[in-house]
Amino acid sequence: MRRGEIFALHKDDVDFTNHVIKVRKTMVKTQSVEWIIDTPKNTRSIRDIQTDKFVTDRIKKYIQEKSNPFESLIYTDFKPGAYTKRFNRLLDEFGLPKIRFHDLRH
Repeated sequence: MRRGEIFALHKDDVDFTNHVIKVRKTMVKTQSVEWIIDTPKNTRSIRDIQTDKFVTDRIKKYIQEKSNPFESLIYTDFKPGAYTKRFNRLLDEFGLPKIRFHDLRH
């Protein structure tokens, strides 16, 4: 998944029974440099991703531990740069080669 797709996920986008993540939206930056939720840039980006119980259980646990359980967005602290830095620190910590977060899709 793209970073913007992850941050646009709502609780209703995750099927916890069948372990499916429905990608229907993405977080994008407007010309005025604010972040909004929009449709993906092309129709092929709208898809269902089959995952496993481990992934949906982790998402469910994250939702339950959130400070505002009534918020429909799963990830409400949208700071792309912070997540990129954290990803890079994890790569270093585990001695993994440097890649971009986007490279995980390929």
